Amino acid sequence: MLVIAIFYPSAHQAQYLYLLLCLAACVLAFFLRTLKVKHWAWYVFLCGPLAWYGLLKASVHASLALCLVVPFMPKEIDTSEPNFFVKAWRRWRDRKADDDDDDASSECDSASDTIETPLDSGVVAGPLEKFDYDCAFWVHCGLFFFALANAGIKFTSESVGYVTLCVTASLIIGKTIGIFTFGWVASYLMRFGLPDGMTYRHLFVVGIVSGAGLTVALFVAQSAYAEPALLEEAKLGALLSVISAPLALIAGKLLRIKKVPAGEVHSDERTSSK
Repeated sequence: MLVIAIFYPSAHQAQYLYLLLCLAACVLAFFLRTLKVKHWAWYVFLCGPLAWYGLLKASVHASLALCLVVPFMPKEIDTSEPNFFVKAWRRWRDRKADDDDDDASSECDSASDTIETPLDSGVVAGPLEKFDYDCAFWVHCGLFFFALANAGIKFTSESVGYVTLCVTASLIIGKTIGIFTFGWVASYLMRFGLPDGMTYRHLFVVGIVSGAGLTVALFVAQSAYAEPALLEEAKLGALLSVISAPLALIAGKLLRIKKVPAGEVHSDERTSSK
C-alpha cells in the first residue's frame, strides 16, 4: 500500500495540507485507545472517514485510510485497570486531598466511587480481534469480486512475457524472503518471539503461501502499467502466483511440518499462560 501511495499517486494535483486530517484521525484513534473503547465501529466510522477524505484530497489512494487507523486498535483490553483519564482524575484527587481537610477529602472519595469501580474485570478481546472476526467474511467476498472484475486476462502466447516472469518471481520469492527475514528480525534480534507452537519452519512456509498476491498485485498493475500489452503480462504474472500454494505444500512436506488441530494449539496456549 505504501508503494502505491508513494510511487503511483493520483494524477490530480496533490494538496498535502489535507494530510492534517489524517493526523487528526490518528490522534482521535489514539484518544479512543486511551478510553479503552471496546467496539471497532468507533474507530472505523469515526476515524476512518477523516483519514479517507484527507488521503483523497491529498491525491493519495484513499484505500490506505484504515491503514492509519487500525494500528491504534488494541488486540486486548484490560478492564481491571482504569483508562488514562480515570487515572489522571485519581492523581488530581489525591493531590487535592493533601491540601484539603479530612471532610473535603471524604466528599471527593464518595463522589468518585462510580468512576473507580470498573464495569468488568480481567482481559477481554479488544476491537482489533472483533474487527477481524466480524468483517472477515465480507472482506473475503469483496476481494473475490475485486479480483473477478479487475483480472480480465486473455490466456494467449502474447500474454506471456518478461513482465509476467518478473511479477510471478517477485511475488513468490520476494514475499518469502521478506516475511521470513523480518519475522526472524522481530522474533530473534528484537526478542519478540514467535507465537506459541510456531517455529521458523512454519514462518518459512507462511512466507511462501503469502506469495499468492492476486488482489493487491492486480491493483498495483492497474496503476503501474498504462500500456495494454504490459498490463496483460503483469496481470497474468499476478494470476500465476497461485502456484505458491502447491509450493507451500511441498515445502511443508519436505520440512516435516505436521498439521496440529486448533483445539490442541489453544490448550497449549492456556497451559503456557498459567
